[in-house]
Amino acid sequence: MSSMFSIDVNWLGGDDDDPIERAMFGELSISVNGHVATRVEDTFANALRDRIRVSAYDLAVWLAACWWRLRWEPPRDGTSWKMSHALGAVGGGYVWPDLSLSGDGETVTVRSRATKESDVQPVRYLQNLDTQISAKSFETAIDRFLETVTSRLRTENAGGEDLVNLWGEVCAERQDPPLAAWRKLEAMLGCNPDEAPEGLIERLQEKADVFGMSAVEEVAAMSEHASPTFLNELNGLEKLKDLASTQAIQIRVEGASDIRSGIRAKDGRSGWSPPWRRAEIAVRSAREVLGVGSGKPLDSVNLAKLLDAREHEWAMGGEQSFCKTHKISAGFRNGAADSIAVYFHSAHKTSRRFALARLVGDHLEAADATESLLPATTAKTARQKFQRAFAQELLCPLAGLQELLGIDEFDDADGIVEFDDEDIERAADHFEVSPLMVRTALVKKRMMNRDLLDA
Repeated sequence: MSSMFSIDVNWLGGDDDDPIERAMFGELSISVNGHVATRVEDTFANALRDRIRVSAYDLAVWLAACWWRLRWEPPRDGTSWKMSHALGAVGGGYVWPDLSLSGDGETVTVRSRATKESDVQPVRYLQNLDTQISAKSFETAIDRFLETVTSRLRTENAGGEDLVNLWGEVCAERQDPPLAAWRKLEAMLGCNPDEAPEGLIERLQEKADVFGMSAVEEVAAMSEHASPTFLNELNGLEKLKDLASTQAIQIRVEGASDIRSGIRAKDGRSGWSPPWRRAEIAVRSAREVLGVGSGKPLDSVNLAKLLDAREHEWAMGGEQSFCKTHKISAGFRNGAADSIAVYFHSAHKTSRRFALARLVGDHLEAADATESLLPATTAKTARQKFQRAFAQELLCPLAGLQELLGIDEFDDADGIVEFDDEDIERAADHFEVSPLMVRTALVKKRMMNRDLLDA
């Protein structure tokens, strides 16, 4: 993955009476993976520029204040998220690009949209962009920009102690493991530093001792910290261990150690790769070990056999008490070798197959071996992305989908194909998945227009 991100500024100086504004005024550019997000049309000067004339101080304060949420909080709805992730919140009287930064734990997605021409705005932004950078690239770029700004303040003797102190606190927190873990949890909850509800972080850390920190973070990332949904999930975690031996559906992932060895061998040759790529590798290894041909459908009977489970217990509905009131599917590893107690959120067959495949993928690759809880949530973290991609490729493999629909291999850029509802339904029945999963698989491989995803 190309991963280049930078925020650069050429100082201009100014005639403002405020020493900070005078020292911080400059021409600023934001570049990501070879694209200039600050490309503008200056409507007053009738010129195109790659740099915008703004106060770097305003941007630096916003980045320092929002650092933890920018780094760790996944995308979610709401004004609070936008204020901490969209550059429009920087303010200061300047026109900022329609650009947002959102992390999934491993990467940061940079999304930019061109703005409309206006009679009252001096510039119109031109860049449409959706791209990812590594979390390390994000951290490096922000560190360099903040160092540039604070160094300029010192050189110009312009003051700005509030920013210097704020950034110093953030840097110190990042070097303090217990405090960094605390800040990360706050951010994944959607909270600014020290603004989580009283006692909530302590409660989460107590549960991390039982279920594993990563698992608890995944639950925290799924909804707003104060919502009834999240508080319900938090209380529901207490019940999982007690229910594991009485109301859960028991499965066992046959050949798990061999599958993991295959994943490590294949993944080790490629270095870091995004969740969807790792999922493809994991499914390929799983199908090899389980003796399921590449591209072949995995019906419920054979899926149950592979997982040493009774198909009728999970595939045909029948609510568990846990899924009546909770918004996640979950697995609980009870200590036996590769055995998992499974709870489903949905009673629908295709939804349960998808959730089951997600939990199998999580058990094989994403989850720490010491963790007991395997959560399958709606959060847009890297771990949840891996789960969804694993389940999609396991149940609705692209090779089999191409063969069924008569799609030849082609270049992604030129591969848009038209499918009618009958094609989609036929594929969904063949692989025992939802029509939405078929459409999603085709869209992700750029074989189908994204606008038709919800058709």
